[in-house]
Amino acid sequence: MVSINSAIGVDLHGNIWADSLDARKIYSGVGGQADFIRGAQYAENGLAIIALKSMTSKQVSKIVDRCPAGITTTAIPADQVMIVTEQGAFDPRRLSLGERAVGIAHLAEPETREKFLELIYNNPSFHKPKLSSKNGLPGFTAYDDLF
Repeated sequence: MVSINSAIGVDLHGNIWADSLDARKIYSGVGGQADFIRGAQYAENGLAIIALKSMTSKQVSKIVDRCPAGITTTAIPADQVMIVTEQGAFDPRRLSLGERAVGIAHLAEPETREKFLELIYNNPSFHKPKLSSKNGLPGFTAYDDLF
C-alpha cells in the first residue's frame, strides 16, 4: 500500500499538519490522512508519502523550525512518513533527531535551508547533527538526483 497526502506544513522534528493554520484557524476538516499513513506503515512493504511545496504562493516557507502553538498534527515524528518537496525526497525512517532535522531542512528552499542548518548545528538539542552529513546525507535524495 502506498498513500500520498499533502500537508500545510512540516517542522524540523517531523511534525506534520494538514487541517489547521494555527490553534483556532481551521483550513479543512479532519480527513483520513492519519488513517492512510498508519495503514501504509503497517502494510507489508507499505509507504506513506507527504508531498507539499516548500513555499506558499506568498513565499512563506512551509518547512518551519517548530509547528505553530496549538496546532493539531496529522502525523508525528514517530510515524514512518517520506516527505517530498520540489527540493527532493526525505525518508526519515531509522534516523536520529539530528539527522531528521538536517534532512527536513534540505526540503526547504535554499535560503531557508541555510538558516535552518545554522540553527540546527548551533543547537545542542539536535543531538550531533554534523555526524548526519559526514558520509552524505542519509535519507535525502535531491530532486535533481531523482532523474
